[in-house]
Amino acid sequence: MTTEVHENSGGTYQEGKVMRVRKSWSVRIGPLLSLLLVALIPSIIINAEMNHRQGKLVQEVNTLKQEIRDLKWSQDQLSKTLMDTLAQQREEVPATELGSLEDQPVEPISRGSVKRPAAVLMARVTAYAPLDNESRICAWGDPTVTATMTKVRRGVVAVDPEKIPYGTRLYIPGYGEVIAEDTGVGLKKYDGYAIDVLVDTYEEAMEWGKQYIDVEVLEWGPGN
Repeated sequence: MTTEVHENSGGTYQEGKVMRVRKSWSVRIGPLLSLLLVALIPSIIINAEMNHRQGKLVQEVNTLKQEIRDLKWSQDQLSKTLMDTLAQQREEVPATELGSLEDQPVEPISRGSVKRPAAVLMARVTAYAPLDNESRICAWGDPTVTATMTKVRRGVVAVDPEKIPYGTRLYIPGYGEVIAEDTGVGLKKYDGYAIDVLVDTYEEAMEWGKQYIDVEVLEWGPGN
């Protein structure tokens, strides 16, 4: 290749040397770009994967938040339905000549044959199973007979006869019509009205638990 010398205002230069310099830079830049791309590709892939995972995580978090909101709404609706049902049940309790418990509380009944008109008592109602005495609470005496020597059977309740005389007929929501024919030490220690409904098994007694409910007096018993 021939070299031509040219003159200009800045001096002279040789055309052949310029071409060799350009080829040299081209040869050097090519591999550098390849190495740079090889180094950057994994980072690009990792960043893309992280962005994908982050977007998926955000979507899952938003879905969980929505499920929590839906659950809270369902709980609120359930609470409202329960309160409405309880209010409706209270409205359906028949009025008595004595009025409500707040207006005129029913005094404890003394022993004797004095009759009282029907009333509604706010009572603590529990359950016991003398024929399935797994708790060993009903261990004394004959479990097949009550304190009034009647046969143990469903529909019998235990009471404090000083407050609710034996022979009193009651209606207990969730259980039905009963008659007071039995008693228990724990019932006599309770300050208010306490009733034990008789059930068949210990599991039934545990499931009943302890409830504070309005109990309707259908007919007062004569007592002892």
